[in-house]
Amino acid sequence: MQKLYHFRDAILKGFPKQIYVLHSDIASSFPLSELKIQDFKELLTRFGCIVTNPETAQALHYIEKPESFLSNTINTDDPLRPQDDQLCLEQDVIAPLANRGKLYVYQTKSSWKQIKSAGSALPANALVLESYKSNNPIVEPCYIDETAVIDPSAKIGPNVSIGANVRIRFGARVRDSIILDNTILEQNSCVLFSILGEDNKIGAWARVEGAPIPLDGTVEKNNISVLAKDVEVKSEVHVRSCIVLPHKSLGRSSAKEVLL
Repeated sequence: MQKLYHFRDAILKGFPKQIYVLHSDIASSFPLSELKIQDFKELLTRFGCIVTNPETAQALHYIEKPESFLSNTINTDDPLRPQDDQLCLEQDVIAPLANRGKLYVYQTKSSWKQIKSAGSALPANALVLESYKSNNPIVEPCYIDETAVIDPSAKIGPNVSIGANVRIRFGARVRDSIILDNTILEQNSCVLFSILGEDNKIGAWARVEGAPIPLDGTVEKNNISVLAKDVEVKSEVHVRSCIVLPHKSLGRSSAKEVLL
């Protein structure tokens, strides 16, 4: 709490309409994207048992760690103004808000694991991996080498083969493509209906694509993009249906060309 108050100017920079405070010792998916809150009467947390009005979501009563534990996600517009070093979120903020009828909750059915010791990180890790398995945007069929590193936010597939030591950054999109060893796709890049050779580098927001392949499987000349070994596509460059020879650096967009 004291740290929040200390960094209050940085937190409130830009006058955000709402902020989320995660006060918890659990691992969970925390569905923050689902919280499209228009007013400022929610307080985000995972502690305590809150008795709520099912129609209005108003918190009628708050108890810290009762025998029947219930985790919640909540937020509030009441400013955090610590008076001393002994300020406690549960006792000095949440409980008084509940008593004043200003505490509201957002309930989620997401699974969670409590973290109370170093050893509890293992079951929490299993939970995170299970969530990753169910939510990770990989559309089969795909082959991904075990040494490839793919950001969880990247969407892969269908019909993708990824070679050894490939690096795919935040927000990238790959489908119907072959990506050979040691190639790097920077953040928010896109590769569709293409073959990327070894040691390629696709810059941020760059796009390499070919035309969709017909259902009969016929591939016409200049239909897909093929990049040979050691090709670099600069950031924000669009390469469409091109054949690119080795050791080429592309700084401008091209379409239906053979680039020597």
